[in-house]
Amino acid sequence: MSIRRAAALLLVALLIAFLAFRTQGFPPLFQYVLAPPAPAAPQTQDAAQPTEDGEAEHRQEEEEAVSPLFALLKDMGGQLGDIPNTALAWAASLSAPRTMLSAGENLSKEARLVGLYGAAQILGRPPVLSGRMLYPEELERGAPSAVIDEKLAVDLFRTSDPTGREMKIQQQTFTVVGVVRHARTPGEQEAYSAYVPLGAMEDAGVAGKVLTVSVLPAQGSGARTVISGILSSWQPEGVLHSLLKEQYRAILPLRWLLCALAAVLLSLAFRMAARLSAGMLRGHRRDLETRYPLNLLPKAVLRALLVFLVFALLVFAAFLLFQEIIHPVYVFPEWVPPVLVEWTDIRATFWNNVTASTAPVVLRTPEIMTLAFYRGALTAACVLFFILCLKPLSRLREFVKAAPREAGYGGA
Repeated sequence: MSIRRAAALLLVALLIAFLAFRTQGFPPLFQYVLAPPAPAAPQTQDAAQPTEDGEAEHRQEEEEAVSPLFALLKDMGGQLGDIPNTALAWAASLSAPRTMLSAGENLSKEARLVGLYGAAQILGRPPVLSGRMLYPEELERGAPSAVIDEKLAVDLFRTSDPTGREMKIQQQTFTVVGVVRHARTPGEQEAYSAYVPLGAMEDAGVAGKVLTVSVLPAQGSGARTVISGILSSWQPEGVLHSLLKEQYRAILPLRWLLCALAAVLLSLAFRMAARLSAGMLRGHRRDLETRYPLNLLPKAVLRALLVFLVFALLVFAAFLLFQEIIHPVYVFPEWVPPVLVEWTDIRATFWNNVTASTAPVVLRTPEIMTLAFYRGALTAACVLFFILCLKPLSRLREFVKAAPREAGYGGA
């Protein structure tokens, strides 16, 4: 193998290792993505007129306190809470792209505004450069606090640490409490991001585009099945994503590459073992021409045991390789038709998978888009690595083919 090819293989292998490492930095969450409910229309004075003053005012205060969005979230939280030992924590995030943020008369920027509610710590914490993250109490009561990324801090406030300063979102004043490091993810059009409590976002009148409910399941497959059922029945029009499954999907190109290389090497190992065992048999036959069979019996038994052990190890390796090849079926049971021999079931399963992956409108989260990007890049890198390996593998095959002759065992 030439030095140039070896260097190319090393560089591509490092790229594959980097991409595979990047796919593993996501929390094991269920993400349910849907369009947020429309805000409630303001009540007219006649509709709010009570028949009994005390009860009507109490009902009106409750209706004003709970918006349709929060009523929806509380209903979902109640369903999760009804089944103990299922969800460790959950959080909601409402994304509003291209929201105008201003810090003065002539200082304004468009940013992706994200409203947070619940246990936001399960979503992951970006590195804090100054100040702090939003407190749980602020998320609960909808305090007008904000955390912004470093680029927005510099471009909007002309300083890297605007902690304690104020900015406006839809005429609502927010106090900056922290600055975080932010790197744009694939599919993110805005160069800036800001994070505020969901209640404060609603108070400012900002209409979000995508609502994401993230649930951290308890250990055990049963909890994941229950959570999946709760989220799917809670709002049927949503889309359920499992970050664990998407991480596995993103790493599939590397798994296929390793399985393909292992299959090639295993076939060469079988060929080498068959040729060496045939050479040992020919050598034993030559020994029988000059020595008695009883004298050769111990040596023949050792040779037979050695051949059996080698082939047993190769068969066991082939069994392990087969398990690795079919393992994705256990993670993605939707790939397998109910009846493998029925053409109608095979066709229906195929079209269901194709339709799910090519839907005209797909609700996705930044994590899902990032994993899809890494999967595409990893696929290209693995294909390139396999192409670069074709010539070395061909030479290795020729070496295995010639090895018995060089060992003096005669023709193939």
